Amino acid sequence: MKHFKTVSFPASTRKVHDITTCDFCGAVCEDDDHHNSEFDYVVIRRKSGYNYRGEDGHSSIHEVNMCPNCFDSKLVPWVIEQGVDFSKEEYDW
Repeated sequence: MKHFKTVSFPASTRKVHDITTCDFCGAVCEDDDHHNSEFDYVVIRRKSGYNYRGEDGHSSIHEVNMCPNCFDSKLVPWVIEQGVDFSKEEYDW
């Protein structure tokens, strides 16, 4: 779940992203400081919508945020029970 805070700017205030917490256990799963050299979080997103001739349209996003522990202990076992096999890819750069 994304949490927001209100930040004052000259002559206005804005809602900005503060932290992201796991929707299952509430643990903080993404640091607002994106300069970290390590990252480990999960976002599951469904985006749907339509576009009418490039002029008008509508879209909606349904999103679930998970910490790695809940991904491994809750989602992976459930998906495997549904008959889906997970694959894992690793990258070095």
